[in-house]
Amino acid sequence: MPSIITQPTGNKDAREHYLDTIEKFVDLNSIDRFLSKSDRITLEEIYPDKRIKLWGVTSGGANKSKWSKIRRGDITIFSRDGVIYSFAVATHKFSNKPLAEFLWGVNYKGEAWENIYTVSEVNPLNIKYSEFNNAVGYKENFVIQGFNVLSDEISNRFLSVFPIESKAIYDAVSSEAYRFNLDDIVETDKKSISHSRVEQGYLRKLLFGNKANSNCACCGLNYPTQFLITAHIKKRSYCSKEERLNPNVVMPMCNFGCDELFEKGIISVNIDGIFYQKKETSSETIQKHIDSIIGKKCDYYSDDSEIFFKWHRELVH
Repeated sequence: MPSIITQPTGNKDAREHYLDTIEKFVDLNSIDRFLSKSDRITLEEIYPDKRIKLWGVTSGGANKSKWSKIRRGDITIFSRDGVIYSFAVATHKFSNKPLAEFLWGVNYKGEAWENIYTVSEVNPLNIKYSEFNNAVGYKENFVIQGFNVLSDEISNRFLSVFPIESKAIYDAVSSEAYRFNLDDIVETDKKSISHSRVEQGYLRKLLFGNKANSNCACCGLNYPTQFLITAHIKKRSYCSKEERLNPNVVMPMCNFGCDELFEKGIISVNIDGIFYQKKETSSETIQKHIDSIIGKKCDYYSDDSEIFFKWHRELVH
């Protein structure tokens, strides 16, 4: 379960920082000179399009100690004027004073926001403080006044009422752990939530690694991974346990039409690895999208995946 990070943005500095490096993005090339080799490699892996969103906190008070608790997948809730108005998911963290000064300058005390963490999946919210307080058990008039990483207990209370979660980041799962989890399931149509997340964690890690953005296998467009589905070529309900462990059974597809077209068998992949149209459609809009796909080579077609594409060609009608 992720921890909740509270980040009020009521003062001028915080409002400007949110606009400059959360609403907008920072080009990785523009900050390359400030980064260590390891941080540069990590950020290139997470953000292959080099469009980074990031936040920082000073080391004043207990901030450094709180910041040190942040983990990949934790959720920051941004607030001001009595409302939690957005959230973002933490992807990486590092201390870097020169970078912080370049991005945000220093505060009135001469402090830099040097304890940095990068984020993805920025989404709007509309949660009043009173609703937040009621969910976590705080006094009715409590006001979110500072950066904090909430305890597991309080984070769980919040998430039980407001079930926010990353659609891209799952715990990494080994094939051994995934196999054990599968073996523990008697009826595959009665899966627990924890099993579902283990499966998603295993398969999504195979497809995306730590990337925040990747390409749809059908249209080829680049999207944040929260908009990409870990799509089974052979429908999951028809897969044996061994097939579910096979990394060639899945490929990434976007939520913007491609997954639905493939799922319904309107498009498929032939024995040459080329997308083709299996079914007609009466919609001109849909046909235009199909026309942009058919004839393209599928990057996920191989000798190892052909058995799954063959199933899709022959049995999805």
